[in-house]
Amino acid sequence: MGTLLDKAREMSAAISWKPKDVNDGIEGVIVAIKKFKGHKFETTSYFIETDEGEKSIISVNSDTVLAAKVDDVKPRVGDRLAILYLGIPKGKSYKNWEVLCEHQSPANGDKPSDDPKPEGGNSDGNDTDDIPF
Repeated sequence: MGTLLDKAREMSAAISWKPKDVNDGIEGVIVAIKKFKGHKFETTSYFIETDEGEKSIISVNSDTVLAAKVDDVKPRVGDRLAILYLGIPKGKSYKNWEVLCEHQSPANGDKPSDDPKPEGGNSDGNDTDDIPF
């Protein structure tokens, strides 16, 4: 098991991923997520380990198409994330992306959608185990 210092060294060695051409993509498991606030933007950096063992950083600036698409899939540490650069649509000025995520497990407290009654509660999610009667 590595120390925190080992993990910090590993994260600092990660290479920033930026697509060069249409259809460039990256896929891997999220090993860390860091948020940074600057003067103009809030940036979320996703540290990814690819199947080849490479460590990459995907930096996502707030208020971009990429940020909206990543937010839609709600990635978490341990999830598998894939990002594909689709290019700049004709007549537009923004970059377009396809983003997919396979969740490792439900988010904290989330129940799978096919579970109509959460454990220890009723169908509306209210816990009934603490009711004293």
